[in-house]
Order: sequence, then C-alpha cells, then structure tokens
Amino acid sequence: MRLIIFSIFLISSLYSNVNLKSLSNNKSWLSLLHYNPYSKTSDIISKNFFIDKNGNIDPYQELNATIKAYNNRNYKIICNYPARYLWLSKKIKYINFKKIINSCKHLKNWRLAKDIDSISIIFVSGFLGNPASTFGHSFIKINKKNQNSLLDNTISFGAKLPKKYTMVSYIVNGLFGGYRGRYTDEYYYMNDIAYSNQDFRDMWEYKLKLNNFQKRLLVYHFWELRKSQFRYYFLNRNCGYRVSEFINIISKDNFISKSLIWYAPIDTFYRLDNANLTYKVIYHPSLEKIVKNRYYRLSKKNQKIIKKFIKDKNSSIEILSNNTKLYDYILDYYNYLMENMDKNDKDYKELSKRKNKLLLQRIKLPKSKESNIILKEKDITYSSYPSYLSLSFNKNSVYLNYSPYSNEDISLNLLNGDIFKVLDIELKISKRSLKLYRIDYVNIRKLTDSFDLKKFYETYSWRLLVSTSKDNNRFNTYLDAGIGYSWKIFNNTKLFSFVNLYVDTNKKIKLYPSLGLYFDFDKLKTSINIYKKSHEKIKYNVNMQYNFNNKEALYLKITKDNKIKTYIGLKWYF
Repeated sequence: MRLIIFSIFLISSLYSNVNLKSLSNNKSWLSLLHYNPYSKTSDIISKNFFIDKNGNIDPYQELNATIKAYNNRNYKIICNYPARYLWLSKKIKYINFKKIINSCKHLKNWRLAKDIDSISIIFVSGFLGNPASTFGHSFIKINKKNQNSLLDNTISFGAKLPKKYTMVSYIVNGLFGGYRGRYTDEYYYMNDIAYSNQDFRDMWEYKLKLNNFQKRLLVYHFWELRKSQFRYYFLNRNCGYRVSEFINIISKDNFISKSLIWYAPIDTFYRLDNANLTYKVIYHPSLEKIVKNRYYRLSKKNQKIIKKFIKDKNSSIEILSNNTKLYDYILDYYNYLMENMDKNDKDYKELSKRKNKLLLQRIKLPKSKESNIILKEKDITYSSYPSYLSLSFNKNSVYLNYSPYSNEDISLNLLNGDIFKVLDIELKISKRSLKLYRIDYVNIRKLTDSFDLKKFYETYSWRLLVSTSKDNNRFNTYLDAGIGYSWKIFNNTKLFSFVNLYVDTNKKIKLYPSLGLYFDFDKLKTSINIYKKSHEKIKYNVNMQYNFNNKEALYLKITKDNKIKTYIGLKWYF
C-alpha cells in the first residue's frame, strides 16, 4: 500500500514539475518577467524585482519561488506581485486571487485599479525639437468610468535623465544604454499639455479590446514595476518596445518579435491592427492645429482684420465691428498663447488686459451660431511601415536600397510633403559585383505652414541632408542644408523654395537655389526638385510613387545631372 501511495506521489510530483516547466516558458510569464530571449536574461536590472536569486536568468526558478511564497502565505511577497498571482489563478486552481486582494490593503485601495472602463494605447507624432522624440512616442492610458478623460491616468516609459547634460552626452547615452529607464504614471491632462499645447503634436488613441481579467492584469503589472529600473536604449528598448511588452502579456501574438536592432513606437500600432486588438481610434489634434484650422475657415477679409488686431497692439476693438466670429477666434487665440507663458511676464500681463477688454465687449454680443468643427485625420497605421527595402533598374545597373526608418514624401504618410529618413543605404549591382553606392545618414525636409501662429508672420521651411556618395569612383561625404518657404497652392499641392549651402570633404562650398513641387493624390504621390549649382546647368529630379498599400509600392525616378537617367523599381515596407 505504501509503495502504491509513494508511486502516485512520485508520478503526480513529476507531472506537476513538467506542467510548471511548460508554464515557465509561457509567453505571458516571460513578459511578466520582461525576459529577453536574445540575452537570456530579464531586461529589469533592479535585483529586488525578483524573488529567487536567479530569477532574472531562470524563469522556472522564479515561478517556483512565486508559488512557494503563496503556499507559505508570505504576504510581504505576495502583495508585491498581484499580476503574477492573478495570471497564475487562471492556471493553478488552488490559487485564490480574491483572498490575496482582501489581504493586501494597500493594493485593495489602490485608486488606479478601480473603476476601469477601458485601456488605450496612444501614439504621439514625431517632434524634431528633441532627438528622442523624432520617431514619435507612445504610452498607455487607463480610462475610468464616469470621469473626465483629462483626469484618467497614463503609464509611460522613459529615460531617467540627470539634471545637467549636453546634447552629445544625451545622444551617446541614449544609444549605448547609459541611462536607466522606468515606468511612471501621471494624469492624462499632463500629457495633453506637454504634447498638444506645448510641442503641438497630434495624438491617436487606440482603444483596446480587453476583458476585465486582461484589464486588471495590465494595471496590476504596473504595480509590480513601480520601483523597477531598466537600461534605456533609444533604438530598440524605448517607449514603443515597453508598451508592446505590456500588450504581450495578454496577446496571443508576439508584439516584441524582430526587435533586436530596431523598434519604432509606431510598430506597436501596426501590430495592434494585425492582431485585431482595437475597437476604436480617436484622433486628438494639437491645440495649434485646432486654432489654425479655425483661422483658415475665416474669410480673407476677416483674416486680414485679425492679423491687424493681433500684430498692432494699439488696434481698437472697433475694427472687429461686433463680429462674433472675430471675437471668439481672438479670445481662443489669446488662450492658446497664454497657456505656455509665464504669468509674471510683461507680455502675459498685456495679453491678459486685452483679453479682459474683449470679454467685456463680447458679453454684450449675441451667442455665435457657428458650430464646433471636429477635425478628422486618417489612422496613423494608414502610413507605410517604417522600414523599407527597394529594388530598382535603369539601363545599365540594378540598385538595392534599405533604410531602418524612412518617412518619405512619396510614401503613404500624414506628413504633407515632409521627409524624415535615417541611414538610407544604396548598393549598386553591376557586372556581377555588389558595391556601396550611397549612404544618406539623415535626410530631413520640413515644409511649414505659411505663417507662425504665435507671431502671425511667415515662418521658414528647412531641409538637411548628410550623405556619402560615390563621385567619379571616389567617395565624397557632404552636408547639404537649406532654408526657405513653402506655400500650399491647393489642398493636394505644395510649392517650396530654398537657398541651399553645400559643403563636402573635398573642400567644395556652394550656395545655390532650388525650387520644388509636391503633389499628393493619396496613393499616387510626386515630388519634383529643380536646382542650379554655381555655373552648372539646371538639374532636376522627379520622384513618383504609386502605393498599393502600406507595405508595397511601385516607383519611378528621373534625374538630370550630366544626362537624363530613368529608374523604375519596387518597394517593400516592413
């Protein structure tokens, strides 16, 4: 009899160990530990996050230690890991999560975990004013029931920066892991102020399809991570990757695959679409875009009156002629300006006086009949995927191009003719040889609107290209930068002109003009650039691309340097 009992115990014990071994390799468990499959260790560098001394490198031992803490009713440990035990309660029948919550008073009263209506992932458009923000930003939003959305909480991941740093140290540490990264939470209105009102960046909110278990699991995991730190890597262990890691806990799809070298924040949103994990997308335009849109909707006559009133501080209220549209716009405009100003500043005080005078007069006028216009924009995932590979042909050669991050003017995107490309590499294939032909390290073109909203004067467009290319069988590295203006001729057409400075390693310096046109017919886009350097003949290049979808495109390139060359090719975005 004893032999039978011992045999049963041995078999059940072996079966249990086999189950635990399988459980420790579960994608959700590895995501809860932030286990990196490439380095075979957790990305979390805070040792106090793990229960077992080898928990950062051995998911099986960490699982055993987690279960052992529960069996021993060690609530000092249990209360620190609610997401682990909530997940395990669905895998191991005897783990009672309700009992855990009732025994962990601080966790039970935690405001962030109460009254959750839904969870969103938000993408913030790129911002050229900060190197870390050029590729965009993403964060998690916890939407509460019966509450103003501005008071909802957000969960963000970012680098913990020192009080003093230089731009060089910022870039070097960001690229090579010199900074610690961590998750933080704050009210959504803080993000709205920072991104919409100060940086003038658009936001897209993707609401997730989650059940109550999944919502609680994600929020409780943030509880586990409150004091944990990671190494921050700008290219592949950034905000986008960490947001995807959260989703990886509840998704059947792997949201962090193919992320060894590069992971852009927008990658998360393509993967959300592919996994069919969203049920609603909300576009949040920047405050600047809202105010500008209202200005453009006014008649030319009213625009002139507003310009005069704003630019001339001595303008009389009488020029507004009791026009409610003008009063309403200028009051909103002053609110826009004053939101980012120091209240002790002289300009702020002057604006405040003018605003109060307008308000007193506006009260006497009837209510405006104009209804609020809701701005609409395509989903961010309408854009072409961020990396691309292309194959093109001309009369004599074949060219292979690759870029890990490319927002081209002729690809599908919401940039309206802007360009932002990093490490665009071109190889030339001819006579059975493969040779490096060109590397564009960075290629940026910013076509601004016709005027600066803050000061109501025309503002500059600009461009920057840093490249190495083959010239007469020798490589030449150069910087080509320009400043100028751009004008929106029609809804789908822009004209732009630059004065450019060219400097290369052969000590050539040239100042030259250029003129360009950009046409946007949705899937078909065209960019034309005409320029003349010194005593050389007029040169041009024409780029035309038809985008079948956000992954595939057919393009045509025509250039005239010493002679006309025509290239035709295919692009694959991924």
